[in-house]
Amino acid sequence: MPAGEGPEFNSNISITKTNLPSLNPLLRAAGRIDVAQGYLSIYSQVEVRNSRIVGYVKPMFSDIEVYNHEKDKNKNLLQKAKNAVVGAAAHILKNRGTQRVATDVDISGELNNPNVSTWQAFVQVVKNAFTKAILPGFDRQVGTGANARLGSG
Repeated sequence: MPAGEGPEFNSNISITKTNLPSLNPLLRAAGRIDVAQGYLSIYSQVEVRNSRIVGYVKPMFSDIEVYNHEKDKNKNLLQKAKNAVVGAAAHILKNRGTQRVATDVDISGELNNPNVSTWQAFVQVVKNAFTKAILPGFDRQVGTGANARLGSG
């Protein structure tokens, strides 16, 4: 496709303190879990040019309570156990300084089939928990420097 054809944009997106229980229908559909309380914040910078995408997404979870005796009282034992395990994992993977579970994942490649690494997401969760906190906000520049990489290849 010749340069300049197709969609082109550069965006900074922040969604802060979304109530996690309001997302329970999505959480149940995607992971068969639901939460009793918590918040989700997302920071993302993305650029699309010449049918290629480059950027990152940084989801952050705070004040998470997955298992709650009252909320889960009508669930079967397996569902209760799953919520308890997810809740324990969130507690273990929470950064002690920021009190958040967070990750930071790069997005790059062809617009119709971008590359997103599950392994990178996992490694960043562990780093956030035990070595270096991922902080809210935008921390990289996606744009002019990335434009040169997008046009090549």
